Amino acid sequence: MKSKQQVHPHGEERPKGASRTMGGGTARKLTCGPAWFETAPLDRLGAPPHHEGGVCSELPKRGMRGFAVAFAFVAAVIASAPALAQEPVAIRFGAAPVPTSPLQTRGVGPFTAQLEADSQGTLKIVYYPGAVLGPPQHTYDNTMRGVYDMSFGMFGVVSSQFPRTHVTTLPFINRNAREASIALWRLYANGLIAEEYAGLRPLAIYDFVDTRIHARKPVSKLEDMNGLKVTATSRMVVRAVTAAGGTILTIPPSEVYSVLQRGVADAAALAWTAVMPFKIPEVTSWHLDTSLGMEPAYLLMNKDTYAKLPAPARAAIDKHAGAPISERLGALNDDIGAEDRAKVKAMPNQTIVELDAAEAARWAARTAPIVDEWLKETPNGAAVLAAYKAELEKIRAGSR
Repeated sequence: MKSKQQVHPHGEERPKGASRTMGGGTARKLTCGPAWFETAPLDRLGAPPHHEGGVCSELPKRGMRGFAVAFAFVAAVIASAPALAQEPVAIRFGAAPVPTSPLQTRGVGPFTAQLEADSQGTLKIVYYPGAVLGPPQHTYDNTMRGVYDMSFGMFGVVSSQFPRTHVTTLPFINRNAREASIALWRLYANGLIAEEYAGLRPLAIYDFVDTRIHARKPVSKLEDMNGLKVTATSRMVVRAVTAAGGTILTIPPSEVYSVLQRGVADAAALAWTAVMPFKIPEVTSWHLDTSLGMEPAYLLMNKDTYAKLPAPARAAIDKHAGAPISERLGALNDDIGAEDRAKVKAMPNQTIVELDAAEAARWAARTAPIVDEWLKETPNGAAVLAAYKAELEKIRAGSR
C-alpha cells in the first residue's frame, strides 16, 4: 500500500515520520533557496537551513539558537541606525557679537567652531547677532528663560545680580584684561562667586580693557577733570569719574559720537576697544591712559539646555569652556585695545597722555572710597577682593 504523505501546515508535503519541530534530532529536507523563507513557519525564520547537495536541512536546536542571537543583534544594530545618524542639536546663540568684529572673527567664532568640531556631529550653533532675538539689556533674562540657549553680553546692565563679579571693575587694581580674566574665572571655579550663576552654565567670564578718558580738550592731570562733562554707563566708572571731579552724562555708547560732536559732552569714558568702532577720534583729540575699571563680559549657556545635550556635546563644552576661553578672550581684548590705541596714536592731531607714577597715585587715592563703598555693598566683599588680588599676584608671579 502506498504510504500516505503528510501535508505541511503551509502546504508543503513531507514524508511520514519526518519531524515538524525545530529541535528534533531528525533534519527535514526542504527545497533550498528563497522558497524556504516563503514556506517555512514564521517561528522558524530565525534559523535558515544548511545546504546539503541541492537540498536544505534544518539546523539542530542549539545551532538555531546561536543564529537567532546573531540575527537579533544585527536587527538591533539596524534599528539603531537612525539614532546614530540623528541631526545635530541646534543651539540658539542670542546677542552674538557682530559677525565682522574682531571679537567674533578672532575669539568667539573659533571657540564655537571648536565646540562643533569636537561634539562628534551632535552640536550646531546658530548665530543670532545683536538684537535679532531681543534687546541687549534683556540678554541675561532671555538666557535664564531659555529664549537663548547661549549668549554673549556685558555684566554692566545686570550689575545688581552680579555684585561679586564686579570686583574686576574697581579702579587702579588691574594691569591688563588677560590677568583680570584668569583671576575672575578662578573666583568662579573656587566657588566665591559661583552662586551668582545659578541656573546657568558659564562658558567664559572675562574682561574688556580698562576704561580711559577721551576728550575734546586737554586732560592730563586730576585737576583737568573738574567740571568735565563725561559720558559713562558702567556704575563703577560713573563713581570713579565723579570722584575725580567730573560730571556724568549717562549716554549709551551708540550716542556718544553725537553728543561729543555737538559739544553736549566734553569727554567719554570708554575702553580702547570701543574707540575705533564708535569713531571717537573724529570728535576727540586728547586721550588719558588712566585705570578707571574694567568691564566684565560673559558667554553663558542655559543650564537646562546644557544638561539635555548629548554626552559628546557636553564633553566638547567641558573641554573648551572655562579657564582656556576666558583667558583667550581677555588676551584678545588686550591685543585689540593695543592695536586701536596704536591706530589713534598714528593719527594727526591726537595726543595720548600716560599717567606717571606720582599722578597715578593721586588718582588711586581720590578713587579709593569707591572700593570702600563696594566692600560695604557686596556680600562677602572683603573675601572676594582679597582672593581676587591674591589671584592677580599669582598670575603676575607666573603661576598657572
